[in-house]
Order: sequence, then C-alpha cells, then structure tokens
Amino acid sequence: MYFISIGLNNYKNALFDALVKKYDFEIDFFDTQTDIDALPSPSRCIGLVLKDFYIHDRGINLSQVFRLNVETCFLPIFLVSDSEPPHQETFPYLSTDKFVAEELVAQEFEEWIVELIAKSKLEEPVPHKGTLDQKSILEIIWEIYSSGYSGLLTLLSGPDKKRGDIWFSEGEVIGAETPALVAEEAFVDILTWGSEGSFQFNPHITVQKENIQQPFEQLLDESFKLLKQASILWSLVPNNSIILQKTASESALADRAESFFKEKEETYNLINGYRTIKEIIEQSKLSCPRALSFIANLISLGDVAPVCNDTSAEYNTDAGILRPISILLVDDSKFVGTALSKIFSDEPEFRVLGQAFDGLQALEMIPQLNPDVITLDVEMPKMDGLTALKHIMIKFPRPVIMISTLTTEGSRPAFDALRYGAVEVIAKPSQLSDEDINLQKERIKSIVKKAAKVSVDALHFVRPNSKNREIILANKLNSTPKHVLAIGTGIGGYNVLLQLIPMLPPDLPTAYLVMTEMEQNHLDAFAAYLQENTPIHIKLPDTEEELKPGICYLTVRKKYLTLHSSGNRGCMIRVKDAPFEEPDCNSLDMMFISAAEIFAKNALGIVLSGSGKDGVHGLQYVARMGGTALVQKPESCLERELPTKVIKSVSTVKIVTLKEIPEILERL
Repeated sequence: MYFISIGLNNYKNALFDALVKKYDFEIDFFDTQTDIDALPSPSRCIGLVLKDFYIHDRGINLSQVFRLNVETCFLPIFLVSDSEPPHQETFPYLSTDKFVAEELVAQEFEEWIVELIAKSKLEEPVPHKGTLDQKSILEIIWEIYSSGYSGLLTLLSGPDKKRGDIWFSEGEVIGAETPALVAEEAFVDILTWGSEGSFQFNPHITVQKENIQQPFEQLLDESFKLLKQASILWSLVPNNSIILQKTASESALADRAESFFKEKEETYNLINGYRTIKEIIEQSKLSCPRALSFIANLISLGDVAPVCNDTSAEYNTDAGILRPISILLVDDSKFVGTALSKIFSDEPEFRVLGQAFDGLQALEMIPQLNPDVITLDVEMPKMDGLTALKHIMIKFPRPVIMISTLTTEGSRPAFDALRYGAVEVIAKPSQLSDEDINLQKERIKSIVKKAAKVSVDALHFVRPNSKNREIILANKLNSTPKHVLAIGTGIGGYNVLLQLIPMLPPDLPTAYLVMTEMEQNHLDAFAAYLQENTPIHIKLPDTEEELKPGICYLTVRKKYLTLHSSGNRGCMIRVKDAPFEEPDCNSLDMMFISAAEIFAKNALGIVLSGSGKDGVHGLQYVARMGGTALVQKPESCLERELPTKVIKSVSTVKIVTLKEIPEILERL
C-alpha cells in the first residue's frame, strides 16, 4: 500500500522508516498534480499527510485535487501543523480527519496508521461520479447507505439537467431536495428519474439539509408502495400528453384533512384546459408518483376530463366529419376575387363559399352562408369595407381579415380596421417576384387558419373615447403611481392594443408600460392614432423621465425599458436601444423584471397575443415577487403560442379576456 505525503521532508526519519518496515507500505512525496496522477495504483493509497497545507497555495491545491480525485476522495487526511485548521466555509474541501500540533507524536501517529489500514480493508467506496446508464439511482443510494458514508449525492437528470440533491449521514438519508420539492416528496420523485444523466457524490460537504426524519428502510418501503400504487392507477390513463380540463365535480378534494391536501389542491388548480398531464406533474408540488396517482384518481372520479382535440377551425368536427374553413370573399374586383380563390382552392382545409362585390351585398350573404372567416376590401361601391366591418361586428361578429392596398402596416385605414374589430390587416398581393408572391400566399393562408380559431366573444368594435383626458392628466402630474401595469405583446399587437388601451382607466394611481413588436417608424403613427381614441395619455418615453400615473408609456421590443428608484425623484423610467437580444434577457423580460423589482406586490404584468417565449421568465418573476401575472385568453388571440407558453410555465397566472383587465385594475 502507498502512503502519500506533502511537505513532510523534515519528518522523513526513523519514525517513517520504522512504519515502512512494520506495515510494509511505501511513502510517496509529491509536489504537483502530476505526481498524484502518476501514482502506480491510486486505489491502494490509504491516506494523506499534510504540513501547513492551508498556508501554502501548493498544499491547498494539491489537497483539493486529492479530495476530488475519483479514487482517493474517500481517503482521510492527517494534518500536522503549528496552528489551527482553517474554517471549513473558506476551504470546503480541506476537511481533516486528524489534527496534531507541530510535534509529531510517534504513538499517536502510528495509531492513526493502524486505523487507516483497517479502513482500507473494507469494501471499495462508492464511485465519486459517473453516468446514470452505468448504475441506477437506487443502486447508488443503496451503496452509500450500506457503506455508511456521509456526504451529498447530486444527480443531474435528462437533457435539461434537472438537479436533485440527497444528503447522507453515516448512510442514513437525512435530506432531499429538487427545484420544486423537498424532503420525502423530493426523495421519491428522484427515484422515478430515468437513466439519462449523471451523478456525483461528495463526502466532504459540511453544510447539510436535514428534512427527512424517517429511517432509511422505512423511507424506501413507503416510496416503493407509492410507486406501485402510481403504476397501477396510471395504467388507467392513455398518455401524459393529454390536455385536461375541470368538470363540475370536485369529489377528490372533499376531505380537507387528507394528507397533502394543500399540495393536491394546488395541483388541481393547475388544470385549466391548456396544460398537458406531463406539464401539470412537472409544476406540481407533489412527487411524480403521488401526482400521477392523484391525477389518475381525478380522471376515474370524473373530476377532470380530457379536452376535446378539436384544436383548430381548419378541421371543424361535425358528427365526426372533418369540415374545412369556409370563407366569404368581399371585393369589388372579380380579378382579385379569382386570385384569392386560387390561393385557397388547392388546399383541402379551405372552402370558398362565394364573393360579394360590395359591403351591402356582403351583409346580405353572411347570414345565408354563415362563413367561418371573411376577407374584406376597403374601397368598394355602395358600402365601403370599413363601414361594412362595423355592421358585421355588431350584427354577425366573426373573424374578418382586411385585404386591401390601403391596409399597409402603419396606415390609418389599417388602424381603423383593427379598432373596428378586424383580426388582421394584409396588403393585397402585388406584382412581385414569384418567390415573394408565394410567400405572400402562404402568409394569407396562415392568417386565415389562425383567424378561424379566434373566439367570436373577443371581437368587438371599440368606440373612440378621449373624454376629460387633459383634466385627468393635470390632476395626476404631481402624484406618484401606486401600481404599475406592464403589457407585452408580439407581432400583430396592433389589434389587441387598439382593443385594450382605450379601456384602461385613466383616473387610477396606475402607470402603464406597453412594449410591442413593431417597427420604430410605425410607432409615432400608432401612438398618435391611439391618442385620438383613448382617454388615457399616450407617451413615447424619453431616455429618462419620472414615472407618472395615468400615462401609458409606449415603446417597441427593440428598446430596453426599465424602472429605477431615484430617491426624492421617485421612480424613473429609462429607455435605451437594445444592443442585442439574449435568449434569457430580452427586452420584454427586462421590463417585467424591472417593474417587479420596484413595485413588488403592486406590479401587474400581462402577456397578450404573440409568438415565441419572450416575457415568460419576466412574468414568472412578477409572480415570484408577489405581483399579479395575467395572460390573454388564448382563444381570443390571433397568435396563441406565447400566451399558451405563459399558461404552461407560470403556475399562478390568471387567464383573462381584454374586457376583464380594467375590472381587475379597478379592484386594486
């Protein structure tokens, strides 16, 4: 066997020579990591002797290498020094098993050597680290338990490297933790993790979390019972990708004295018609097997049911028969009507019902044909498109797409159409290259598909309202806001903002921050148009200014808008160009996080129609700080991707329609 030492040249004397002869082992002296790596057989080492290792960088570094080396991490360290060992928080890997003063007492040292030799004859220690496809999590835990080791087992599972920690004290499991769970629930959850991932055991962690009181074998027995129960109940559920919704029954939550009632109630509240079973389990505060059992029980009792997979209007289900989206074209040009018909004729999910050549004819045909979607031109004889749109929204509300040469992005007719209730505006196909024409055709088809899914309840005509704006603003200029509402939207945000902002109460002690996806050169026109039709004051914020209530600060996603506390000046709003877009630090997330930092529980954040995932992390932070996280009901959105991601990621988010937002603000 090998006995390793650092800095003991002064002690290489008769004492060591006697030990070598008596116990038949070698003494290796080393000064670098290379010396450690070059050991003939590290697994035959029995210990390390250090002299004042915490004083010299060389000793500290080498001792850390020794502790972190896979084959020597369990071996004890003997410290010879004329001063006390360092504080463990300063050097967490420098724990020592034996400490003596400068005078090395032969008898004491020999007793320690005998102890080391005895330990070296025990079974091989648990591997320091490895992958979960080499050993199962249960095997690793059992080896640590049976060997009686103390330390921290860290597991990283799956492609997202979800972390789980288990603390041991002389083999007993004394604590467990995952990002969402603690104690026994975390332990049993970790047991369900698969073989993709890695583990690392550190026997020298000094800080321990003690949240498990049960003896290990009892803990394991109860975990196995729960796993078996979950396995039996889960056989009743088809698959975990099903989206669940609540029914009128709540029989599974009748007994409030039941164990884990609070956690089960919170899990039940995660079921909202948007989350899959897998997503509910991931966000639950119950362990995976307990959550599985609970959800299976809810399904069997009829408390929840799968959402009917009628996910899109392009395939409307009628007695089991797939029905395409029906479209009424309204345009005074037969040529344009023919061109639009050709766009849809090659696709089985569309069916053109006919063409109206003016607004009056369209109003006659709509109740007869009952189309799912209407495309509408602006300039037409007898009744123009914008006038017809107002009538449609009042008499026959349904998704309307304006397709006209006048409805280019940022134009007044486009803003009018969106305020009157159109879900989207598109410029008519022009004489472009074949490639551009094809892209335009695909965009039209895509928007019609999305428009067909928009709930009729979300469509309405917004009447202009700028009453008493200047009087209200004058009264607010000398006050400070008590609340802030941060609003974020994606591409196509014109529609929802033209619907929402005119409804925002201007006389509340609330400041409004709005960030939308549009080009900067369209922002001035949009702000001016909004100002004409809303009682709230619209402002494009300067580089830095004081935040005031009753004002709606409007900016684009290419800017960073943040809030800062400034002592006597109150809360300041700052706007600057975004130098780049980081995946986890985009401008929308920054706005939400900034609002939550300053206003905490008095901050509200809402994500409206949009795509991508920007804003999800920020809204999570608003909720974490005690604020109110809101999201537009996906059925009322043209772009559902972002609101749906928010619902799945922010467990406490409130799903609202645009009309409900002013009511929430009034109740603050």
